[in-house]
Amino acid sequence: MDIPDISNYFNERKIFKLTTHQANYILPVSYNSKTNDEIYQETDPGTEVDNVEVKFQLSGKLKLLNDMFNDNWDLWFAYTHTSWWQLYNSDESAPFRETNYSPEVFTTYYSDYNVFGMTLLQTDFGFVHQSNGRTEPLSRSWNRIYANFELAKGNYLLSIKPWYRIPESEGQDDNPDIEDYVGYGDYRLTYKGDTNLYSILFRNNFKFDGDNESSVELSWAFPVYEIVDIYFQYYNGYGESLIDYDHRVNRISLGILIYDWF
Repeated sequence: MDIPDISNYFNERKIFKLTTHQANYILPVSYNSKTNDEIYQETDPGTEVDNVEVKFQLSGKLKLLNDMFNDNWDLWFAYTHTSWWQLYNSDESAPFRETNYSPEVFTTYYSDYNVFGMTLLQTDFGFVHQSNGRTEPLSRSWNRIYANFELAKGNYLLSIKPWYRIPESEGQDDNPDIEDYVGYGDYRLTYKGDTNLYSILFRNNFKFDGDNESSVELSWAFPVYEIVDIYFQYYNGYGESLIDYDHRVNRISLGILIYDWF
């Protein structure tokens, strides 16, 4: 079974009707073998971070304008909320360890161009702000402009999303070297069959002088009830969260996928 025609699906959405953007999931068992304790010692000496926590993400978008320029262009607003919750850490009163807020605005062009044997379904051009809403020394934020190219063939969907970070003044930049760790884009390949969904997300800073850093996220989902899937996620690398942008995590998680990114 071929993957759904996502370009038609989003193109036909009505204005101000909420639609899924990125994956929506709840992972009640999320184990990280490489916790980042040191960063919290600056504000609360003696703080201990549990290896097991809850990770969840909520993400949606609204179409603001339809068929701009008398053509096949739409304008969207999206918001993604991702949290890492130390629910089982009773010694520290079960705090939310980190939350990342990501509002964005982008335009989408729908197409059916043939590119190297694949169909270019849609192209996005946007601006995204991401921050963790904290004060110094835990504050992290950055702004980017990006393009996103969605190409499909059969059951495969390839997303190529390069970005450019908007520079900040030295005194305002909480994470000046973030690109050295997370690179300059996301590259995701997804396979969606009759039941199972498999996905790999790759990042790399493309530095080959001894400072090369890369990250990978592996995902697997299979249905158990209508829109609810059992969801397995593995992440190894940098930038899973803003507070850990320069800290390599090694995380395996299990939970439910409520809505995927199709």
